[in-house]
Amino acid sequence: MSEAEDAELAAVLKSVRDRVTPDAAERERLASVAAELSDRAREAIADLPVEADVVQVGSTARGTWLAGDRDIDLFVRFPPALPREKLETYGLEVGHHVLPEGHEEYAEHPYVKGEYRGFDVDLVPCYDVADATAIQSAVDRTPFHNAYLVARLDDALADGVRLAKRFLKGIGAYGSDLRTRGFSGYLTELLVAEYGGFVPLIEAAANWHPPVEIDPEDHAARTFDDPLVVVDPTDPERNVAAVCDAENVARLQH
Repeated sequence: MSEAEDAELAAVLKSVRDRVTPDAAERERLASVAAELSDRAREAIADLPVEADVVQVGSTARGTWLAGDRDIDLFVRFPPALPREKLETYGLEVGHHVLPEGHEEYAEHPYVKGEYRGFDVDLVPCYDVADATAIQSAVDRTPFHNAYLVARLDDALADGVRLAKRFLKGIGAYGSDLRTRGFSGYLTELLVAEYGGFVPLIEAAANWHPPVEIDPEDHAARTFDDPLVVVDPTDPERNVAAVCDAENVARLQH
């Protein structure tokens, strides 16, 4: 690019960055509320006949959320030997203690969702398995995803993640629900980490020739038949981009 084009791009990125980066007050408030919720969870865990712990996961745990997002995800990890029905029972007990006005929702197993001091909170039980290849329920992977990214995303990359999320939202390709079939938050963060920032990611994506395979840990244990393959760094048999359809891959490229 020419100097003028470089300057124009820098101005656009600064404008977006100023809008999507949480300020100090928002960060402090979120940290305070997350700590309070975690303390409430530990209070409830102390009354259970089994040991467990609580860990914050998701974008607010990794510093990659967009300004104004109000989501806090807490996972309560139980021993792998605990029967599934006990995990569900104890998980709901903790959830209702943390969120007395919350309601139950169901993914692979029930969890409690609610609002606390203006934040949308999910309180999810899972198994504290040794690694992501030993999961007993789909959500057991999430703490491993969180740990992997926390160890790799510095402030500059977190900034790139926020730009990438806002870009993907803007083109209608962000979200892994079955209606959108686009890029999940975890997938977006892996791509930014892999390429080293937002601009390197979109420069690379413009030159993708699907099918594209990215294997951050070079450990794929199977082949995949998808337009975009990003092998889960915590599970060599999983494609993080499996839900992302060809149309959304093309939308990012264009």
